[in-house]
Amino acid sequence: MRPFDELGRDSAHAYWNAWNQDLYGAGPGSVDAYNYSPAFAQLIYPLTVLSWPAFYVVWALLLVSALVWLLWPMAPAWRWLVLAYAVPPSLVIGNIEPFLAVAAVIGLRHPPAWAFPLLTKVTTGLGPLWFAVRREWRSAGLAVAGTALVVTVSFAAAPDLWFRWVEFLSSNTGAPTRVLPIWVRVPLALVVVVWGARRARPAALAWAMILATPVWSASAVLLLAAVPRLRRAEVASP
Repeated sequence: MRPFDELGRDSAHAYWNAWNQDLYGAGPGSVDAYNYSPAFAQLIYPLTVLSWPAFYVVWALLLVSALVWLLWPMAPAWRWLVLAYAVPPSLVIGNIEPFLAVAAVIGLRHPPAWAFPLLTKVTTGLGPLWFAVRREWRSAGLAVAGTALVVTVSFAAAPDLWFRWVEFLSSNTGAPTRVLPIWVRVPLALVVVVWGARRARPAALAWAMILATPVWSASAVLLLAAVPRLRRAEVASP
């Protein structure tokens, strides 16, 4: 077996292969299914022209870098222990949870970063609700405006793909899941966000995003990598 035959096959290979297939031809859970907005596919297009092994190496470096940055505030002994636990599944699966966690952390200070969750795993884009509950209207507006700007630019480049993505989402709202259905988990996630926002506990965002993950799998727990930096933001807040 070649070194890259199995690594990243669950998700990373779907990203690499996105432009080599009908972008929305496969349903959620299918082999190489691409579930995200055209904007994400356009963003990673330069990487998709690489060979699969080269793409995977770059992708793996980005994932590991994200996890190291997220977990760095931890005490050294715990940091390396958690990294030893988090890195292997992240590399095997290759999903974007570490990047979503980064977006959640950065999004507290730079709200347009919430465009990333909103345009990939849509229901994890809980930042605007967080800001609204806290009556941080400017931040809520920036999160929405940043997302709208990305959509506008992406739509101008490929309007047909956007119509197909909307159809794809509406056609797969009842996709099977291994845990509670999305219509149960999202309301629970909203409750967690409201609770965390009212008590100024940003770490609640990570737990809420896990609940709100559209197609749930065990890799969703990697979103907890955001907790150390979110807790630091909690301590720093007035």
